[in-house]
Amino acid sequence: ILNDKGYSVVGMFTIAAVFATLRAGYIAYTHGEEDFLWPLSGGAALINMWHGTPLKKMQSFKQRSTRYERSVFTIPDGDTTERHFIETFDLDSGSVYRTGSPRNEAITNKNLQNMANNIQQHYFKEIADTEAEILILFLPTYRSERSFWDSVDLEFVDANLPDGVEIFVKNHTHDDVFLSKDYENLHQMPRGLDVYSLLHRFDLLITDYSSVLFDFLHVDRPIILFRPDDDEYQHERGTYAHIDVMI
Repeated sequence: ILNDKGYSVVGMFTIAAVFATLRAGYIAYTHGEEDFLWPLSGGAALINMWHGTPLKKMQSFKQRSTRYERSVFTIPDGDTTERHFIETFDLDSGSVYRTGSPRNEAITNKNLQNMANNIQQHYFKEIADTEAEILILFLPTYRSERSFWDSVDLEFVDANLPDGVEIFVKNHTHDDVFLSKDYENLHQMPRGLDVYSLLHRFDLLITDYSSVLFDFLHVDRPIILFRPDDDEYQHERGTYAHIDVMI
């Protein structure tokens, strides 16, 4: 679809990607060296846009700091966020720029919103076809020790939703647990779907510790923070600020 719209898109593990990486002056990425052909990127300046404003604690990358020393980081804003990145990635302050978050452009920029809507709805037609009056987005974050769904009675939720209300569930990218059956009012969103361009379609967000709660503030609609395992999560992973205090 992107190629049809005039963009040049190549698969990561292709000959075309090898040549593109070797010729690149800049490479923008959101996670780590697994995002691109790292061994071939020596001639490029690296820009890490990261993939969220951290609420949950990031693991330390100091032991892999050489992988990030060629990169500059862009962050939404704020002294606290900058400090977290400097400490986590063992950076100097000159490597962090407060530019705003590109992913939020898909929320606030109408032109990008329309283009992304067409692309996303091509892969996920349920959101375009629904006749529900109220759409709820459910985005739990990843838990390494257990599945979030162990804490939720989905059959009860599905059976007790009011008429005209539907919930769209999107797992974290690293969570391989999916809905175990088809429900009438619960819809599983595809694993690789980028939801940012679709946030404006939803009337309510349900999440827990995911940084999407900061992004959804741009939509200016209600957010429910559902944290049935808060004690366990704070012990296992923790957050930079307790949500009750932050709110």
